Amino acid sequence: MKKQSTIFTFFILLLFTANGQFNYNVANSSLSLSNYTDIGSNGTAITTNFQGGVMTYRNANSSIQNIGFNFIYNGKVFTQFVLSANGFIKLGRVAPAIGNSNPFNSDTNIICPVTFSMIQNAAPEYRVYTNGVAGSRVCTIQFKGIRDSSTFQQNQFFSLEFQIKLYETSNDIEFVYGNFLPTTLKSSTSVYNVGIKGSDLISFVNYKGNSTADWSASKFLDSIFNISSGKYLSNNNYPINGLTIKFKAFTAPNKDAKVYTVYHTPKIVINNPHIVSACIKNTGNTTLNNLPITLTVNGANTFTDVQTIASLPAGANTVVYFKAYTPLIAGVNTIKVYVPTDDVNSNNQMNKTETVGAVFSNVNDASVFYSGVKTSLGSDNGILIENTGSKAINQITAYSTSASGEKFLASIYSAFNNTPETLIWASDTLICTSKQTLVSVPNIAVTDNFFIVFTQPATSSYFTGFEFEFPLRNNVFFERSPNSTGTWRLQKGGASNNNYNKYLTDVQFADVLPLTLLDFNTQLKGNNCFISCKLGSAETISSIVLERSMAGSNDWKTIDSRAIIQQNSLLTYAYTDENIPQGKYFYRLKLIEKTGAFSYSSTKVVDVTNNPLFVLYQNYPNPAVTSTTIGYELDNAANVSIELFNQEGKLVTTWKRGTQSKGKFAFQVNVSSLPSGTYHYKLVATNEKNGSTISLIKQMQIAK
Repeated sequence: MKKQSTIFTFFILLLFTANGQFNYNVANSSLSLSNYTDIGSNGTAITTNFQGGVMTYRNANSSIQNIGFNFIYNGKVFTQFVLSANGFIKLGRVAPAIGNSNPFNSDTNIICPVTFSMIQNAAPEYRVYTNGVAGSRVCTIQFKGIRDSSTFQQNQFFSLEFQIKLYETSNDIEFVYGNFLPTTLKSSTSVYNVGIKGSDLISFVNYKGNSTADWSASKFLDSIFNISSGKYLSNNNYPINGLTIKFKAFTAPNKDAKVYTVYHTPKIVINNPHIVSACIKNTGNTTLNNLPITLTVNGANTFTDVQTIASLPAGANTVVYFKAYTPLIAGVNTIKVYVPTDDVNSNNQMNKTETVGAVFSNVNDASVFYSGVKTSLGSDNGILIENTGSKAINQITAYSTSASGEKFLASIYSAFNNTPETLIWASDTLICTSKQTLVSVPNIAVTDNFFIVFTQPATSSYFTGFEFEFPLRNNVFFERSPNSTGTWRLQKGGASNNNYNKYLTDVQFADVLPLTLLDFNTQLKGNNCFISCKLGSAETISSIVLERSMAGSNDWKTIDSRAIIQQNSLLTYAYTDENIPQGKYFYRLKLIEKTGAFSYSSTKVVDVTNNPLFVLYQNYPNPAVTSTTIGYELDNAANVSIELFNQEGKLVTTWKRGTQSKGKFAFQVNVSSLPSGTYHYKLVATNEKNGSTISLIKQMQIAK
């Protein structure tokens, strides 16, 4: 297994720059009651499908329509729009995707009073009408005679109608709801998106509610977190006639930095370094230079750090990473991220709380989260857990909205370069019991960052729980499909990936790892495996057990067990597992204390299939100053090279040794030009007879 040294660094990552300034926000949005006035036969009927043919009742876009004046939106001037039969318009001349029922996720410059998966009626009507005098004209886009679909639920309405109003000069927007005629069928609630969006989901105002809140009693949000719980609509919960939602345009201030999101972990682990980061947006009209961003931690622990954004253009946003802080005292921390006083001080800071203890949890609200999406091939969803030093995992929590009885699996993977790498432990098939299913873990030891992975089998309808997060924090959440065989894909949102899923889990650590495990190694020669390790604090140990399982079976068998008689503080253990059948195997050590408590080591993977019988020895001297010698042994002729990686997993150099015959070799390398630090070197030897390649990894220290 590759070993990754955990290094906490701080830097600033530019995510994206908005295309102009989005001139709407929550503070300038409002609700009121007015008269709904049907435009009758005024204006122009919208009948032509943008893709050709007649405008149908569903999954269709209109031809390009004229607003009748210049309308400024998202920093641009628009004179036209395209209407979607699914209940919204897109400003400009480019049509949204046909059948797009959630344009907020994948489109830009969207104005949406209600969006349906599809709508239907015998005679739907769409019309645009611009009236008034120049400078104060109003463009009304009317949806009339439409009906909600019965695809996902029983029809809730016989008919519904609503309007979008665009105002010249002020650039205000209104949604005016007309007559919603409910059916008498059983009430069935669905979620519909209501709001406006510019270039991205930071330029977004969402009208939010819940399953019981009246439409006139809801609120506005400027985030994605509730995009799938925007407005609940059913035949006993719908907008009354004349309900008007107004988005008032404003002139952006000259200088305004906004703390948009603080990335934190609600429950963090004592004595474990933790990084807080924050998304900062320039919501002013001028570029901000040398902008200080401050983090303070108060409560059980205290910490302060200041990072500086060199330049942040108007409309742009960036993520700031603070230095790691290590909580030393259990309790509650209050973290605050803030920017200096500017033209708008109401958005200058954001506070969060973190509980310090033996549990890691990234769940903001255990009662409110969303289900995943089932794939026919099944999927793996991974969550990176920050960790430094030896710890033992004894329980994890799986979050889901699946019905009880659905099958899933939980597993732990090592992390290399912040990507899931080697399987450390896997559960048997589990049964979902509720929104929170507790999974017992047999004190699996971890020493660096690792991944918790939840698997949805192809034959199960298990949905991994997640919360929405935008912008999604980077290098933390991964998925792959098909499970176990697909390629891991980073969940990062943005133009190429519209998934903003923050997968959820809790990880509970044992209070104390009972001993320190040093240099646990496996070395394969033919079908014999040499296992060795050193144990610190050995005076507390009563016995040591070596276990092996076939890869993926989780059926661990004891292959060696011995009582510990020697009572010194350092113990060396060695065992040879001989004549192993062909296949891939896991090895682990079970370390039993005199009290009966026990813990497991990390898991080593050994592949006996077509093993080319190569051995990589430790370098000497280690630490090295100017040079060191790397030893290796070949039992077959091979083409050999040695690759050196730094602690971030980046390839530093390759020493090519060429084709070498069977035998032992010692290779001296010059490291005088390399900075001090921890490195990993890898023997890559390709067997010339069968073409197999083996990669063996050791750790090198360089000290100046």
